[in-house]
Amino acid sequence: MSNMSYDDRLAANEVVFREHNRKLLQLVSNSSKKVAAKNSSLQFYCECSSPYCLEQVSIDIATYEDTHRQDKRFVIKPGHEQNKIEKVIDKQPGYSVVEKYEVPPEPEEIQE
Repeated sequence: MSNMSYDDRLAANEVVFREHNRKLLQLVSNSSKKVAAKNSSLQFYCECSSPYCLEQVSIDIATYEDTHRQDKRFVIKPGHEQNKIEKVIDKQPGYSVVEKYEVPPEPEEIQE
């Protein structure tokens, strides 16, 4: 971790939140097929770069999954983007989708 640049740390923070959201989605999908219908909305944690952000976004499961088919994309609260490391590619009521300029680290590459 100490070898990471500030910008790399920002990207790594987003990966941590995305991994948490993926685990949440998997848990919900395994426990209740009715709740996990593709058009159902869930509350996901904002995947912004702030390690202190605990805000949530409501987004339907299909859109969330489609967004994350590309590793460089994250779902965040509007206004949480960091223009230095990412650009907003979609704005919706209650959330934005950002795309990193560079490929973020894999979850297993991040050391706490």
